[in-house]
Amino acid sequence: MLKINKKGLEGPLWILIIAIALIIFLIVYLGVFNKLFGKEAKTIGEQIKNTQDHDADGTPNFNDKCPCKWGSLANDGCDSPNPSEDDKKRDCLK
Repeated sequence: MLKINKKGLEGPLWILIIAIALIIFLIVYLGVFNKLFGKEAKTIGEQIKNTQDHDADGTPNFNDKCPCKWGSLANDGCDSPNPSEDDKKRDCLK
């Protein structure tokens, strides 16, 4: 039974409240994490293609902002921090 005294609730109710709060936190955290970092490949072919590195700069095509042009890993695969629209084209991957 739950005991109610002057200090508040005791016993398993606090464990239940903490467990529910933890579950809610994990659901929210995982949902936000997936939206921020959850790029998903739909098929096995896409997964394999995304692990390749067309320009051999060390950044996989999946994360490479400039997959057809060599660039540093620090610049997400581009040769400058502010790449042009031509640098970002993905024509070479077709």
